[in-house]
Amino acid sequence: MKIGEFAKQNNISPKMLRHYDEIGLFSPGSIDTTNGYRVYLPEQSQKLFWILTLKNLGFSLDEVKNMMQGPMDSAHLIEALAEKRVLLAEQMRSVLIKSMQLDFLLDTIKQEGFQMNRKIDLSNITTERALDIKKNMPNTEVLLDNARRILNQAVDGTTFSFIRIDLRQFKAINDVDGYDVGDRVIISLYQIIEETLQQYGTSHNSVARAGGDEFVVFAEGQPATLEAIAHSIKKAVQGIDYASLGCHKPIDVYVGSVIATKQHDVHLMNYYDMAIESLRTAHRQMLEGGEGFSVSRI
Repeated sequence: MKIGEFAKQNNISPKMLRHYDEIGLFSPGSIDTTNGYRVYLPEQSQKLFWILTLKNLGFSLDEVKNMMQGPMDSAHLIEALAEKRVLLAEQMRSVLIKSMQLDFLLDTIKQEGFQMNRKIDLSNITTERALDIKKNMPNTEVLLDNARRILNQAVDGTTFSFIRIDLRQFKAINDVDGYDVGDRVIISLYQIIEETLQQYGTSHNSVARAGGDEFVVFAEGQPATLEAIAHSIKKAVQGIDYASLGCHKPIDVYVGSVIATKQHDVHLMNYYDMAIESLRTAHRQMLEGGEGFSVSRI
């Protein structure tokens, strides 16, 4: 087939195919002697698939070319992929450190203002800070204490919500990708929850890690806002760049929420337990192919 047809079939531009030919990476099956056109065979798509896959995984064209020159066997490919994974892990560590340095710098400037003549030491912001974030996440006891304090200060008729968020198949991340990657996922989820609450301007709220892969949110606000917060958290988790965190596949969350109105004789733990049941409903929905989102209004 002609270059244009072959390019379209394999989601690549003709220009890139010509470039691959020029550098000796991937040549056409033959050249039409009458007009000089490149002619490709359908079975060449298999080799092109691996070239594009390796390129998308971060291998340079020279690296791909060297790998494709000899016979491609499992041992050779496994060794190359393992070496690349080590390199990417180091790059991700570097990116994570820079991200934490940026967070530290942003927090410092927000709190103290920008001063040209001031030097801020970022050298001690390392992955240990990520572990500190995980270690210092509030637990459910802290969340419930905060919830009681918020409700004690609120008037009757105020609406609030318990939102429970559980990562789906999180165990596979720890088992396949390692606990460091699992920690990064947990921290990312925690940061998403906090950023979402800030985005909606809910000043009265609390977040807690309620287990290995589960979080609980308590928030006061209008019912529509509280439901939107739960939806936004779920959507934001789906948008995480899991590959950059080192995950072998993206994961999802199921979310259960209870929205209630404060009454004089409110029993906080009853609503807390209702949120657990709402989460179970969301889990069943997801197993049946649904969205994995459940909200109850009391």
